[in-house]
Amino acid sequence: MFTPLTHHAGLYIVPILMDINNISISSAAFSAIPSGVMIVQKPDEKIIYVNDRALNLFGLDPVKEGLDLSGLGNKLQRSSDVPLRRALSKGETVKNEELILRSADGRYVAVNSSAAPILDDKKEIIGAIAVFDDITDRKETQDWIETFNAIPDLITILDDQNRILRANKAMADKLGIAIEDAVGRYCYQCVHGTTCMPKSCPHLMMNKDAKPHTTEVHEDRLGGDFLISVTPIFDRSGKIKRSLHIAHDI
Repeated sequence: MFTPLTHHAGLYIVPILMDINNISISSAAFSAIPSGVMIVQKPDEKIIYVNDRALNLFGLDPVKEGLDLSGLGNKLQRSSDVPLRRALSKGETVKNEELILRSADGRYVAVNSSAAPILDDKKEIIGAIAVFDDITDRKETQDWIETFNAIPDLITILDDQNRILRANKAMADKLGIAIEDAVGRYCYQCVHGTTCMPKSCPHLMMNKDAKPHTTEVHEDRLGGDFLISVTPIFDRSGKIKRSLHIAHDI
């Protein structure tokens, strides 16, 4: 009996003793899993089972027969270091490794992958099973946040009522508040300490003509002189739904 070594998306991925030629019992369960699941046999690396989620994730043709790992994206095709190949060739049980793959249809996909070898009754490796979760959106969001917060200019994204939707770290630090505490507050309250937008506010001018505006201002609360630029962001109907504000210390 094997001790579970890897927990992935609610599953325990362990070295498996099974008849690799008869996986029909498991396929119904695998098809219901929200993660991509793939089973590969040795020595030809032929894919003998792949669920619908993995087909979509890797851009595979479900009617194509005899597909092996060379038909997948370049990362799985060329690298011996990915979890599936390590489980297949070395018998490793690998958990929760992040990969950037190029799928068969040309997309770049960020995945979290776990894998384990499949063993026969002599405990020889006869295949491997891998589980994949698409984390592309999460990775892109995290990368965007890190980039946003690395910019030294003071940046806010405002709604059409001048409320702060997002603020970068430089702006929050200058205001002396946490980033999350800035969200939902009116920009003019945070920046100017007023109850309404100043007449010189470029956001006010942008609301009138729906065009970008730039102006120089001195603001004691921010501790200096700044070049302020505002740019409207439109919805599909052409209405301003939010705006990008950048304050550059001059």
